[in-house]
Parts: sequence; C-alpha cells; structure tokens
Amino acid sequence: MKVLQNYALAKINIDRLSFGLNPVSLSDNKAAQHHAYEIFQSGLLSHWSMKGLKPYMEYSLYKGTGYVQQNTGQISYINTDEAMKGITSHSFCTRDYGLYCEPLDPFGAIDKLENSMIYNDSLCCNDGHKTTLWTGFIHM
Repeated sequence: MKVLQNYALAKINIDRLSFGLNPVSLSDNKAAQHHAYEIFQSGLLSHWSMKGLKPYMEYSLYKGTGYVQQNTGQISYINTDEAMKGITSHSFCTRDYGLYCEPLDPFGAIDKLENSMIYNDSLCCNDGHKTTLWTGFIHM
C-alpha cells in the first residue's frame, strides 16, 4: 500500500510542479485511509462515510485541524458485449455469472484517475477535483 500511496503522491506532485505549485506531503491523519477501507468493504463509492459523516467530520475525529477536502475515484471494467452492455465489473466480476475478469493494474488506475482529475474534470465537476489536488496536504 505504501508503494501505491507514494506513487500517487509523486504523480500529484509532478503535476503540481508543472503548474508552478509547491509539492505536498502525506499527512499522518488516518481518516482518509479509514474511509478508503469502508469504500472497499462496502463497494459503495461516496464522499460520505457509512455512518453518515462528511470528510471534514472524519478528519476531525482523527484529530485533524484546519480545512480538508476529499477526492474519491474508482476504475472498473465496463462490458461492451450487447448481452451485458454497460454492466460494470462490480456487477459481473463478483457474481457467479461464469465470467472472469483480469486484475486491474493499480498503477495504471492511479495514472488514469489522476490524469482525469487534473486534465478532464471541467465537464463533470467544474474542476473541483483539480482544485482539491491543488490545496493543502494529501491524506491517503
């Protein structure tokens, strides 16, 4: 996990430097990691915790002070076969449909998500993800 965290941080800092921003470092606050485990366990991608807490609330519970924002993202397979068109990997790889899905490359997933949040975020999110990556410390 540390290797993936450091990889994501390096990607973010390379882009920050290309935009004239100072690099950021990892915080020791565990709120984001707790939230990531919840997403993994539940299979539900949300900015809210399973207990209904927003990111700043969880951050505060883990002794964080100041302002915090959150980016979440996921990479999955999308089946384009007509019989299962649009059904994501969460639906067809984890159930007994007799299909096998190749493992995702976590480094490639980080590349795609970070690139999308920096260079292709205006249509969906008015550059909100990009703005979050430009502010403060990174909590993973």
